[in-house]
Amino acid sequence: MTSIFDSIVIGAGQSGLATAYYLKKKGLKYIVLEKSNQTAGSWPLYYDSLKLFSPVKYSSLPGLSFQGEINHYPTKTEVMSYLNTYAQKFELNIATGKTITEVLKEQELFLVKTEEGDLFKAKTIISATGSFDSPNLPEIMGIESFAGEMIHSSQYNNPERYVNKRVIVVGAGNSAVQIAYELRETSKVTLATRNQIKFIPQTILKKDIHYWFHLIGLDYFPYGKKLSMDSSVLDRNLYKQAIKNNNPDRRDMFVSLNKDGVIWSSGEEEKVDTIILQRVTFQM
Repeated sequence: MTSIFDSIVIGAGQSGLATAYYLKKKGLKYIVLEKSNQTAGSWPLYYDSLKLFSPVKYSSLPGLSFQGEINHYPTKTEVMSYLNTYAQKFELNIATGKTITEVLKEQELFLVKTEEGDLFKAKTIISATGSFDSPNLPEIMGIESFAGEMIHSSQYNNPERYVNKRVIVVGAGNSAVQIAYELRETSKVTLATRNQIKFIPQTILKKDIHYWFHLIGLDYFPYGKKLSMDSSVLDRNLYKQAIKNNNPDRRDMFVSLNKDGVIWSSGEEEKVDTIILQRVTFQM
């Protein structure tokens, strides 16, 4: 007989782990289903140089402090280690390697089917998958004719593959700006954006911006959540200055693609090796 859970949590990233923590604390019968082989969410798939946008002091999940100097911005490896440690410390009920194919409602219960042939039943479902697997792709004229390399930022790891290549990064958010900034040392890189890039200082009066969000309550109010989803780029006095120095340079979005590259609004055609499209993802 299939066990019936009070709740099934889909995804064992930071949201799924925090949810499981509270479900266990309340004594509810739950299980977290995670398609990968570890409890680190999408972090193993992010580019190598990514760091949290919040320092250690503001980056902990409930019940377990993130270890380290309070003003340190944790690296990708540190975040992965913390998330895996979190799941182990609280002995959360997590099943990894479970790829969900279907969620159905049958009378008062939800049925969850997996690619591996499992069937789970629950009174409630909590989706904690994030948006990493759902890229936000721009509509670009001529995209089907481009013969060069086109990837999502989720497929970018480091500059090694792009030495001496002509690269265009499309997007005005944190990921696009950071990737272009990193590539500037090894590639001829341009940031193509529809609008001017908006920058927010990472620190104000020597305090991280999260300190001020916490102090005035933006962390808790609906408007604060809207700010967290804004496309503005958090800048530690690096990116704005680099773009001002045209390294990388920023140009208005090209109007279309052809076989060899891009066509700019001026009519200029330029050969391009790689186009990297920014995607929408949630970061801790």
